[in-house]
Amino acid sequence: MTKVTGTRKERANVISASEFEATLDKARQESNQYNRLRATAILCLFYLTGKRVKEISQLKQSDLAIRENYLCVTFTLAKKRKKQTLTVRREKQIDLAEPYAQPIIEYWKWLSQNLPSNEWLFPSVRASPFSDALRFGDKHLSTRQLLRIVQRYNPSIWCHLFRETVGAKIVRADPTIMSVWKVKKRLDLEKTETAWRYMDRYGLDVIEKEG
Repeated sequence: MTKVTGTRKERANVISASEFEATLDKARQESNQYNRLRATAILCLFYLTGKRVKEISQLKQSDLAIRENYLCVTFTLAKKRKKQTLTVRREKQIDLAEPYAQPIIEYWKWLSQNLPSNEWLFPSVRASPFSDALRFGDKHLSTRQLLRIVQRYNPSIWCHLFRETVGAKIVRADPTIMSVWKVKKRLDLEKTETAWRYMDRYGLDVIEKEG
């Protein structure tokens, strides 16, 4: 799989658990508290949900909730039709026992305590030229800004690669025909044939591993 981000980068594999942990460790070393909390939350959201970068960039603080034993994140999806684009909402539940759920919750709590009036989960921000203070805007981060944050901690990955990684994990965990519909549901795909492509790409991994 390839991706062009300035220079051409090529990869043969999706993001492994060890690579993600190493990427997260680099984000944890940020000296600025907000940048550290934001970076780890962004990385964990991508890794756990596989959502498109635009869907993550447009998240609002109100899109997160804790119900029973789950962190519930509601994404806004744009579904294109012939003459119009429909907006639909899809909720993803993350078990609170999942370790990578905690950085998301910690960042969300920081926002609710320090920026309760800002509607965006990832608001635009810039450093003050006169102090170490951060200035928050009334817009959300752009998709390009999210990409830059991700690649700051690992230049060899990009936002859509997390989506591939989630699909690959589903197929490798259950290499049966049911994985097609599991991928379709998890990634909110409209077409079953799109989900089949994940089986084509990553089902072979299971066969080769089994010998």
